[in-house]
Amino acid sequence: MPVPVSPTISTFASLGATVVGVPVDAHGLVTARLPDDARLVYVTPSHQFPLGMPMSLERRVALLEWAQRRRAVIIEDDYDGEFRFEGRPMESLKSLDRTGLVAYVGTFSKTIFPELRIGYAIPPRALRGALAKAKQIVDWHSCTLTQAALARFMLEGDFARHLRRVQKHYDARRKMLIAHLRGDLAPWFDVVVPSAGIHLVAHLKPGLDEAALVRAARAHDIGLYGTAAFHVGVPVRAGLLFGYGGIDALRIDTALATLAALLGSGAAGEAALVT
Repeated sequence: MPVPVSPTISTFASLGATVVGVPVDAHGLVTARLPDDARLVYVTPSHQFPLGMPMSLERRVALLEWAQRRRAVIIEDDYDGEFRFEGRPMESLKSLDRTGLVAYVGTFSKTIFPELRIGYAIPPRALRGALAKAKQIVDWHSCTLTQAALARFMLEGDFARHLRRVQKHYDARRKMLIAHLRGDLAPWFDVVVPSAGIHLVAHLKPGLDEAALVRAARAHDIGLYGTAAFHVGVPVRAGLLFGYGGIDALRIDTALATLAALLGSGAAGEAALVT
């Protein structure tokens, strides 16, 4: 069965781990499909990558109970959970954890910018020493000057104000993208509306070739990613991943108008449609 996964799995595989994809549904990770012999589970419960659904509270509790029975570690990657546009955020796995099995990790690459090169981790107490030693082996430590500047930015309240400001911009871009996908692009896409994050997935209608469409779009300077790149196995439905974090509203509008024209033209149809 094809399983949507984060590119992070390549990191685990490079270290010799046996990686097994676990199915997801509208409620997130299907905990009943977890392998009995798994020792570590990597999840993105706030905004599943790539499809975007949050993990339900029931599934979060079930995952924690499963990990407790097997003494398995859970890595909770909250890679863009700061940006929530609908509903209230659910409790993190880390906040629900009573047995010290969850390592909560995050990044400032989405909230500030990728070049900052700073992330953070709140690991189980039993793993802190080993992780500190591993960090020393890799690069000794992250830049202390950058960390000090970031700490001051946060302590003085500037980070919170920054988040409120950029969230409005991201929400406007998100709404514009959804409007296009439900409007002039509706003949070709079924959009999966996310409640959080800075990307969304739109499934292609039957008859469209994902790889051919990506190539045609890139030939017109439209950077798109097919969802096949983020699956173990061939996805049940082809689709595209649209990111709106690093592109302004005008460029989104222009790119989607070009994409609609590309799909609507005869030549583009021959490039994008399976014949």
